[in-house]
Amino acid sequence: MIKTLNEREAKYPNGYRRPGEIGRERVERRMGVTCNKHVEWWSHFGMISLAHTRALSSTFQEHPKWTRKEGELKAIEIPYWGRAADIAGVFNRGVEEEERSACA
Repeated sequence: MIKTLNEREAKYPNGYRRPGEIGRERVERRMGVTCNKHVEWWSHFGMISLAHTRALSSTFQEHPKWTRKEGELKAIEIPYWGRAADIAGVFNRGVEEEERSACA
């Protein structure tokens, strides 16, 4: 992974407009970098992902009429992390605090 990231940084020192995941052949061909094998792995703690307007991807900011497809529901409660609603609540409180501090 380090070798791959170094290759991308050397080729695009100021970043690439449409980067993507390592191991996705379509992404790596588009970027003109070495195509890598991808691996599937499992962790002890599940991954959580919140789709929101403050995400790193600017796609939905550049195209406000686009909407995200609803993700596949995997779990309501996740071991180690807890309830999905509680996780979203923590994120939303952080956003609210950030907005308040920016206005002060």
